[in-house]
Amino acid sequence: MQLTTDVVVLAQTPPSAWASAWEWAKEYVKPAAVLIPLASAYFGAKTAQGTADRNKFRDELTKEIRNTNASISLAFAVANSAMALQRQHIRDLKADFDRGRSDLIEFKRRLAAREPQANNRFEPEVRLNTLQVPKFPSSALRSHVLDRLSVTGRALHLAITLDENVEHLQDVMERRNSLVPTFAKTEGVNDEEIVHRYYGVDTGKSATDTSYADLIDGMASTLDAVIFFAAALSSDLHDHGNALAAKFRKRLRWEDAPRVHSVNFATQKASGLMPGHENYDSIMKAFVKLPPVPPSRWRRALQIVRLRRADDPTSSGMDVPPEGQKL
Repeated sequence: MQLTTDVVVLAQTPPSAWASAWEWAKEYVKPAAVLIPLASAYFGAKTAQGTADRNKFRDELTKEIRNTNASISLAFAVANSAMALQRQHIRDLKADFDRGRSDLIEFKRRLAAREPQANNRFEPEVRLNTLQVPKFPSSALRSHVLDRLSVTGRALHLAITLDENVEHLQDVMERRNSLVPTFAKTEGVNDEEIVHRYYGVDTGKSATDTSYADLIDGMASTLDAVIFFAAALSSDLHDHGNALAAKFRKRLRWEDAPRVHSVNFATQKASGLMPGHENYDSIMKAFVKLPPVPPSRWRRALQIVRLRRADDPTSSGMDVPPEGQKL
């Protein structure tokens, strides 16, 4: 009888800790076995997506920096060809033309005032050589900038304006070459008429023909514009490439960004081949660089979280902002 009582008391004793653990395990082990693979799959997918996003970001920026370098090289080629034309032909042609025109005007003034002169006959030194019209890669440069780069504002305008000035320069040079044979001595046209028509100076007898003089002035001014705009565009493209490289380093901190080409025109400026900016301030200052709009606190916090997840998708922590910077 005593034995029976002990058994009953033992059966009514509360379950031990091991028994409770076993009951919990039976209740929750199966759901955990399902959740763990789901969590692994989720974070694995996030990691793969982050890697894919970084690879896409790297490829896109690398491609645009490469296209930026190509555009800088094209802009330098345009500027270099224009400077060569300036140095070999146009600079001396324009200087001789201006000096001859001034001498002719002074000669006519002295002649009208009956002032003594060393020679009563004006003998100019004219340049009637045909100039070879150069080919510039301005169309390819324009296509690169407009179609392959994400530039905005002044760089786009410079690419378009540069191409237009190159076309105008080529047209002016061809028209000048077509007028050169008309200054050859022909029967019924004396030297005085030819000289006045060459320099575009009034003869006092008939209407003044300034066609050739206008072409010389237009050729010189347009060539200066081509040189200036090509150099300015190469500088703006260099700044654009540096901005892309900074963006590359900010996102991919452990990788080296592609190098951006740099062009230096210091030697050309010292040689007097680079025109001043005075005639182009209205164009260069027309496009104002607006300061970037500061993001809100919520957007800054979101950016920090996104950067953190892009670098380590399994991490749930947030980077601590630099000292002195508030979220």
